Amino acid sequence: RHDALYMPDSFGHIPCIPMICNGFGIDTYIFMRGVNDDIDPESRFWFWESPDGSRVQIFRLRDGYANAARLGLHRGTGEIMDKESSEIRPKFKMEFAVEQIRKAAEKQMDKMGEPFVLIAGTDHQIPQRELPDIMKNAETNQYTFRYGDWDEAAEIMRKKDRASWKTYRGE
Repeated sequence: RHDALYMPDSFGHIPCIPMICNGFGIDTYIFMRGVNDDIDPESRFWFWESPDGSRVQIFRLRDGYANAARLGLHRGTGEIMDKESSEIRPKFKMEFAVEQIRKAAEKQMDKMGEPFVLIAGTDHQIPQRELPDIMKNAETNQYTFRYGDWDEAAEIMRKKDRASWKTYRGE
């Protein structure tokens, strides 16, 4: 069973999306962009209600859908040619990757609380083979990294005290 609809790169959202989600048993809508000026730019969680009263909890990817992508790769510096594939690839540096993932995690840690989500991929990018080692090396008393999915994030959101979450209607 899936409880979340993930639409990261939509540029707008019709007011009936909560109704469509509810029709399929989905109570969580996850996206990155396409909000109007009524939405607090720092907010990650709220409720959205359709004209018929259908409602979903929102997880907005405030920091993007690639907030932990290309970790440890310096663009434009130290590039090397991969002779087997004839591709130019940036050199990987573990220290830089650890710094990047910790900064991305810190940015997620706001007053809204869990779930904190880092997305280590983006369009046209293969999975980064160093990711398990990056996660392990970046762990501290403050940061623990692990793999999860959107249904897990939706469940964490359901267990939160959501009394202070705003409800928005319309596009």
